[in-house]
Amino acid sequence: YLEVIPKKVSKGQALKELICKNDIEDFIVITVGDKVARISCYNDSGTMANGEQTFIGAVAVSDRTIKLNSTVYVEDFGEFRITDRTNKRIHKQFGMLTIDIYSPECDKYFGVKYKKYVINNL
Repeated sequence: YLEVIPKKVSKGQALKELICKNDIEDFIVITVGDKVARISCYNDSGTMANGEQTFIGAVAVSDRTIKLNSTVYVEDFGEFRITDRTNKRIHKQFGMLTIDIYSPECDKYFGVKYKKYVINNL
């Protein structure tokens, strides 16, 4: 069970807290600013960088300093597991983090979106 609750910290401050509560009543608090990523999607199935086959809930990221199998929460989309990498040129080309969401239903009409995100490195 995972409950994600956005909470305003103070008036005029671009800071949010995500409070994640698990079944044993422990709390993990992650404080983030307004980081924005470029969001795209892909539907090519196959073996990902972590050795697993593609699955719904998997994403590829352009920043190679982010550890594989970490999780990322993307505004309006939810939580995903980072299991793959985009092409190396993507991060340099767009100058920001790209999060590529795997979905078998992904099509050209998804386009590109810009959303806030939080990464939980494992």
